[in-house]
Amino acid sequence: NILEEVNPARPESFLQLTLAVALLKSDKFDLVVQKTTELGVVRLVPVMTRLADIKLKDESDSNKRLVRWRRIALEAAKQSGRALVPEIGAPLSFSELIAAEASTDLRFLFSERDGLSLSSLPTEMPGESNEITALIGSEGGWTDVELKEAKAAGWIVITLGGRTLRAETAAIAVTTLLQHLFGDLK
Repeated sequence: NILEEVNPARPESFLQLTLAVALLKSDKFDLVVQKTTELGVVRLVPVMTRLADIKLKDESDSNKRLVRWRRIALEAAKQSGRALVPEIGAPLSFSELIAAEASTDLRFLFSERDGLSLSSLPTEMPGESNEITALIGSEGGWTDVELKEAKAAGWIVITLGGRTLRAETAAIAVTTLLQHLFGDLK
């Protein structure tokens, strides 16, 4: 019998942050999974972009990586005292991601060029929504075609200033900044 619901020791952030990250080589994606889980993402989406650092060989390769990433997320959630483990889905193509996230109110694509500054973002979430999807590219950045496709679908392109960050650094920095602006890292 369930007598009462027990609240987690540490409440989750009210920001429902989905982080979509281009596939990265070596253990860089592992680092992104670990650190962004600690920082409060609720969902991670691996993305296959035109300039991605790696290409998946087949479905077996994808499944092995998913198992590894989910294990890393579970360990990071335990370590940081999270009440939930982020969902990590199968890799999507860039176009699939753009279409799949069409209903999310705030969709940001972070780029080294052609974007607004972070300070131009609204200071509060629009309407009742608390969902944001942030998309981080590969080490190679974005093609003009990808930027154009995202803008046409209503994504806001944001730059983080004059420095070009490594993709894994950008993913961690973006998660931190968005949790500070809209979440519980005040």
